Amino acid sequence: DWHFHNPHMGQEDPSSTDLLGYALDGFPIYGPVSDASSLDECNGIEENGEYQYHVRDTDQVDSSLTYCNGSNPYNNWNYILGCFSGSLADTEVEDSTSFSLPVDCVLEDEVSETSSPTESQVSETSSPSESPPTPSCVDSPSRFKLVKNGNKITRGCEWAARKPGNRCALDGVTETCPASCGLC
Repeated sequence: DWHFHNPHMGQEDPSSTDLLGYALDGFPIYGPVSDASSLDECNGIEENGEYQYHVRDTDQVDSSLTYCNGSNPYNNWNYILGCFSGSLADTEVEDSTSFSLPVDCVLEDEVSETSSPTESQVSETSSPSESPPTPSCVDSPSRFKLVKNGNKITRGCEWAARKPGNRCALDGVTETCPASCGLC
């Protein structure tokens, strides 16, 4: 059956600064750049010291070529990705029919970069005889960046909770995810 894949990942007309999603290796995927020759074979480029992918417009891909080029793992129809630049070693693929969105998921725009992930607000008490409430032990919705095999990847507390013995030992994870790391 004939079908069409939208290289803009469902967006109407994204710009090169519009975040469209994340690849399985953890790198972000942005809208198309005007000059696709600036992208590597995986459709990536380093911007401000951070690696990122960019989708291509349909006119930036030669669909007359075969899908595989036969001499390397890159594909010729690289509308979204031509390959993975980072490691997939920590990627977990699961059945989506039973998937529930983790409670710590938030839109990136809602995450404050200035506040500490473990800060909690303590309200003032109405009487000096009352003791202030103790801060609760709650995972932050903030995501943290790690370096794996020289690549920067973004992760959240749901990732740390799957293997807390190994992952909570990494710098910054216990501060961001105290509940997932068993510190409560």
